[in-house]
Amino acid sequence: MSRLGLGAWCVGAGIAAVAVGTAVENPQVSVRLVTLRTDYFTGEPVLLDAIVTNTTPMDLAIGGAGYDGGEGDIAIYIASEGPPERFEFGGEDCVESRLSGPPLRPGESIHHAASILYSRAGGGKLAFPRPGAYAIKVVYPLLLRDVPGRREIESNSVPIRILPPTGEDEQVWRRIRSHEVLDFLQFDDGPNQERAVMTLVEALKARPDSRYRQSYADALRRFSRQGGERHLSPEEREKFREVLGIPAREERGDGAGPPGAK
Repeated sequence: MSRLGLGAWCVGAGIAAVAVGTAVENPQVSVRLVTLRTDYFTGEPVLLDAIVTNTTPMDLAIGGAGYDGGEGDIAIYIASEGPPERFEFGGEDCVESRLSGPPLRPGESIHHAASILYSRAGGGKLAFPRPGAYAIKVVYPLLLRDVPGRREIESNSVPIRILPPTGEDEQVWRRIRSHEVLDFLQFDDGPNQERAVMTLVEALKARPDSRYRQSYADALRRFSRQGGERHLSPEEREKFREVLGIPAREERGDGAGPPGAK
């Protein structure tokens, strides 16, 4: 049985597991890392799911969870030709994932999702900059009440392969590989968010059959759900909706309104 937790991409969002009930000797959780698929194009977000399972005979109360560089965060490690290196998203804003409800019972699992593409650290860089083979793992910090210290639970290693795009996919990648677009795709924001959105829209409109379409359309749908369409001009909004297959005169329930609404 599993309960789904929200993914988090932030600095300093701590994670703690606190034992509830009778203490046991050497309490543990298991961490299993999975990915949607093993092959990705350069510039495609790599989708991960860290599945944390309570393998103890007692309930565990799980606190907030985050991915990035703060102490107490879930750490992501990426290996290519050398030893694994810790990946940090480098975001300044912290969006914690909070879990509510009853404690995690024995045998239950909780999921921590992450989408890895781009880091703001060092002026901005791709998580997987070159085609080739990579391996990814996560390290989960476990804190338990009445048990001194912190334990680090290492996941399995997941192999992936980054492929160079060709044909129309290469043409899409050439149009969208700027820092402002990659920043938007990873963090759903950025200083030039609307311009990044329209760069994606134009690229997908020109090459509607590109493999990049699904990943990038997902980012555009999130932008729409957050009410971002209201910041686009009527002409831009029409192109935006065309790419996502939204009827031009459809009324929306997210506050965006029909084309031309203010």
